[in-house]
Amino acid sequence: MRIITYLFLILALVLSFGIWRISLNAHLVNSQLETAEKEAARIGQEAKGLAKYKDEKPISLEELYPEVYSNIKEACSYYQANSEIRLAALKDLEDIKESFKESQYRGIKYADVFVKVDLKNQKDAYLISVFCRMIKTKPAEILELGLEKDKLNLTLRLYGT
Repeated sequence: MRIITYLFLILALVLSFGIWRISLNAHLVNSQLETAEKEAARIGQEAKGLAKYKDEKPISLEELYPEVYSNIKEACSYYQANSEIRLAALKDLEDIKESFKESQYRGIKYADVFVKVDLKNQKDAYLISVFCRMIKTKPAEILELGLEKDKLNLTLRLYGT
């Protein structure tokens, strides 16, 4: 009788160990499925974000930065305002390409541009609306806009390839 009891006990232990291993594997598969679903949702959001740009020709940041630079300088000279424009990550004697960073979207880079404009002799702040309208036509966004003692501080993020 003892032998049969020990056999049933060993059989119960083996079965419970097997059931535990199966449930562990099921839990692992479920967690991998949840991770895959989150990744698929993230890729879907990224695709939705990029869908509005699918018909546009990609612009190189090496071409976009000088264009934006000259547009800002032209607007400032028209309004006779002193301006300072520089790339945020550009160090002295560094190639402009090294200051471009990878964005959250694959294959797209960005560059942050700091613009400081002296509004001391300006009667109104129309220059700010000129900058905003100019940025709407470019793959760029305004990250920061501030006024400090008659100086306009503007941080732009340019997107390109």
